[in-house]
Amino acid sequence: FETRVKIGETLERLKKFDGALDAYQKILKIKRLRIYEAEIRLKQAHIYQLKDQTETAEEIYSDIGKKYPRSEYSAAAFYRLGLIEQKSRKNLEKSKELFEKAVREDRSSDEGKLALQRQKDLVALERYQTQIEKVEDPQKALGPLFDLAELYLFNLGEPDSALSIYQRVLTLTDTTDLSPRVRYAIGLIYADSLKNETAAREHFQLLLDQHPNTPYAVEARTRLNQKHADDALAETRFLQAENLIAEGTPTRDILPIYQQIADEYPNSLFAPKALFALAWTYENNLDQREQAKTVYEQVQERYPLTQYGKIATDKLKGKFLDPPPEPADTTQTQPSDTQPDTTRTDPADAPPDTTATPPDISKLRTQKTPPPKPAFKPNVIIGGGIMEAVDADEEPQVIEEIEPEYPEEARAEGKPAMVFLRLLILKNGSVGEVHVISGPELFHSAAVEAAKQYTFEPGIHEDAPRDMWTDIAIHFEPPE
Repeated sequence: FETRVKIGETLERLKKFDGALDAYQKILKIKRLRIYEAEIRLKQAHIYQLKDQTETAEEIYSDIGKKYPRSEYSAAAFYRLGLIEQKSRKNLEKSKELFEKAVREDRSSDEGKLALQRQKDLVALERYQTQIEKVEDPQKALGPLFDLAELYLFNLGEPDSALSIYQRVLTLTDTTDLSPRVRYAIGLIYADSLKNETAAREHFQLLLDQHPNTPYAVEARTRLNQKHADDALAETRFLQAENLIAEGTPTRDILPIYQQIADEYPNSLFAPKALFALAWTYENNLDQREQAKTVYEQVQERYPLTQYGKIATDKLKGKFLDPPPEPADTTQTQPSDTQPDTTRTDPADAPPDTTATPPDISKLRTQKTPPPKPAFKPNVIIGGGIMEAVDADEEPQVIEEIEPEYPEEARAEGKPAMVFLRLLILKNGSVGEVHVISGPELFHSAAVEAAKQYTFEPGIHEDAPRDMWTDIAIHFEPPE
């Protein structure tokens, strides 16, 4: 029996479908092998599907479902009938009924388990479609659209449907940082699922032309078998800058390297990173805010869809790059260093002796001068110039916390939930960026919206407010 089955399977792999059908039919004519009838007929039905003779396949599956009830064979038959309704006829209601039948026939069989998963996937499909229909602002539909496309592609095995959704998403994201991700996904579907190499290469090339400074461009070049020398050269120079930083090289000697990378390799992945590092160094190490502002504007203009372009935009929106206010005129008053410190409450501090020799003001000022600021260190800074709150002298503190709105679609279950977020806290205490780390998907949007409204006491490092990354948890309690 096994030898005869292998002959049929080999012919099937060679796409000699009629030969395979004949081989399986010969097995059915042998009386002692009749015990394998259900298994062999399932194989025959599958071949008829491959030959696009769907109705013949359906007749066989239906017959198996009646002849071998409550068995792994009937479960397989109903599961495959469900797939036909789902993929060929797009009849989701009928397919759900057939998947349910397959589960009832034999829940523990392989195809019974697959049918159960299909049921869950179709429920998710309807949920995403409902979310998309209810949203008035198309931009707010991006999340469910992405989920729907991935569900079609990875769970339901419908690349055509996934492609249609991604193309719809592309029209909504053509000017955002999501565009390269979508363009790459479309290229992958054409290349791997639809085997359309011409269309795949077209989309990968468009990705390279429009978004050369993204990680997706690296993958696209690999798919196109293209080498990009600029990336390697720019990376070498950037690593050189990092090594010089580690060796204690003066900050001003590092700046020309960053500028060279941005000027000579503008389409490399390291160009926006180097230009941002240049701006950050002007701002934080050299306290040259006007120069920093100019370079941030270059980052924003040249690389708007990169993470560095987004952070530069957030910085330029705030007032923390504006020149500090002019200090008050103290020429007519005693220098502050010689004034008594009235803010101290230590009883051991007696009033100063006015007859004694005044302290050396220059020494006091020297002692109060903060230590030199470190140079830009890409290996410990996330987002190009943004430090971690845990590394700061004082972490950001929540001043105003907004209670999140419990999502309407989650109220049926009514369970508590928690979403962990990563926030970029700006110098002015506002939230610049929000990224979801983990938590139930239904609560992601509500958590992000709540976090954006938080107000913080900004983090302090080296006696100055700084932009910082920090992590928080948003708690959801079901409404009573």
